[in-house]
Amino acid sequence: MTTAPSPEYAAVWNKLQLHYNEPNLLETILRKVEEAGVTKKDLEGPNGWAYFSNVDQYHNAKQGATETLLEKLNITRGAAVVDLGCGMGGVARAIVAKYQDVKVTGLDLSTEYVRVAKGLTETVKMTGSAQFFNGDMQDLSRIPEGAFDFAVSMSAAMNVPNKLTFFKEAFRVLKAGGKLGIWDLVRVPGEEMPDFYTYYSSPSENFIEVFDKYLNYATEAGFIINFHKIVDGSDVLTAPEVCKLAVQEVSFNTLMTGANGRPKMADMSATNAAGKPWKQTGMLVCEKPGSS
Repeated sequence: MTTAPSPEYAAVWNKLQLHYNEPNLLETILRKVEEAGVTKKDLEGPNGWAYFSNVDQYHNAKQGATETLLEKLNITRGAAVVDLGCGMGGVARAIVAKYQDVKVTGLDLSTEYVRVAKGLTETVKMTGSAQFFNGDMQDLSRIPEGAFDFAVSMSAAMNVPNKLTFFKEAFRVLKAGGKLGIWDLVRVPGEEMPDFYTYYSSPSENFIEVFDKYLNYATEAGFIINFHKIVDGSDVLTAPEVCKLAVQEVSFNTLMTGANGRPKMADMSATNAAGKPWKQTGMLVCEKPGSS
């Protein structure tokens, strides 16, 4: 199912990799978890996935955000789910742990993240329920039409240049009555985005958009919008108690931003501390008309 970046994306994809990718990421995560005293038996138990939940769900609010979106989606037993922009597979593993008999397919452009997703999933004995592939969210042509009951995308569409194509592809691979849930970083209308936040080399290569455009794209792609909201801390559900097992030394800021990304993360933290309101979080759930 592996696909290369679309032509319009290929020119900036290598720069994006520099922001996110860190070499030997899987080996580093597993070593740090072992150093924290987590055993093989712990990882292979029913809560093994939770030990990684401080790093493998790198959207804001981590597992709390995932729980909030999943509550709106209401994934059913035995469903086929696709995670578009799956990163290291944290959301996919959380879905497998939460719902009975689901099958999750994760797709991400980063070869390193997919390698980590496969490695962590094997470590926690979930390979029978979650699989991962390299691919572009804008080109799902190798996935048959109507293959999935649900689709999720968390903090991933923000990096996609052609979001309308993304929505159309998600629409195509969902069954009639299928739902798409999105949690994403969006721009505050009328506010300038700091130059440092581009992951590439110039603001023209930054694809973060205002939330209203997501609603327009979803509608144009054929979806019915079930729910949409700019969320704040009061909207986010509490992460499951099991997530307290997460190894704190294995975190986004220390492990998941490459050499090019770390100084930008520092700049972002300083901007957040200064209270400059250029970004917010949007949550959207939409449905493909019809019934399966």
